[in-house]
Amino acid sequence: MSGDSAFNIPHADWCQHCIAGRERADALKSGNNEERTNGVVQFDYCFASDEMVLVENEEQAKVKILVAKGMDSGYPFATVVRKKGSTDMYAVEVMARWIDQLGLTDAYFQSDGESAIKDLVRAVARRCSTLRVRFRVAPNGSPSSNGGAEGTVKLIMSTVRVFISALKEQCGMQISPGHPLLVWMIRHAAWCEARYRASGAHKQSPYFRIHGRNYANPVCMIGEIVMARIPDPKEVGKLQPRFLRGVFLGKSDTSDSYIVPCSDGVVRVTRVIRRKPAGSEFCAKDVPETPPRRLSTYDSADNTYLVTVFH
Repeated sequence: MSGDSAFNIPHADWCQHCIAGRERADALKSGNNEERTNGVVQFDYCFASDEMVLVENEEQAKVKILVAKGMDSGYPFATVVRKKGSTDMYAVEVMARWIDQLGLTDAYFQSDGESAIKDLVRAVARRCSTLRVRFRVAPNGSPSSNGGAEGTVKLIMSTVRVFISALKEQCGMQISPGHPLLVWMIRHAAWCEARYRASGAHKQSPYFRIHGRNYANPVCMIGEIVMARIPDPKEVGKLQPRFLRGVFLGKSDTSDSYIVPCSDGVVRVTRVIRRKPAGSEFCAKDVPETPPRRLSTYDSADNTYLVTVFH
């Protein structure tokens, strides 16, 4: 599928969803491959309103989001969290798993001076047992010192607004802050930005800077209806269907498999899907209004993430 139709990256001046969601966000600068930053990883919390607009006051926020950026590669991370600090074990686990992908042996973990984010950063460092970590705190009154993380916040939110606009046109569905799909949109926005937004003098994506090649595997638009293959044959009898209808939510960071909540209420991580014909790939009634309550345990690497989000 072409880049702009699947996830609207890079920005296209002619695309109404890019215009509606990003405005001037495409002018933001990502990490430059020539300006190495010696293993710095920046962390920050941000808060969003009903309209997915950033707000400063946590009391006014409908969504709490944890973001980070590997400054050497420009690799972004974003996820919705239930609470701030190290007691959110899900946030610690997925953040540590993301840092493993950066390929660092030494790192500086940098955040602002807020106690909750410093507490989280130290918990993540303990989880990254093979990484030698030192800590930095951005000076008070100097937002640019942690500008990588803050720029990532704006970039992710603009891409989420693009997803929301595109899905509304496809099936008439409006995503609100309480909708389960929003959690996945924020995660998928970071996943897409890492793989498809080229920047710097050599126009390389963060994924390319880490892996030495472009990401070339297929991907769907989030919210798209697909047929997902049941990965574990023990789940069903010999005469039962091997593919079930479901909704594409994203791809696994660890196995690159598709994450699909299926029509039987089970969230599956599968390597094989079949897409619907053009014109029938979106249907509002298929997008879950309430989270599924059962989880396929076939891909254990994603269990922590899936169980936390859906329960």
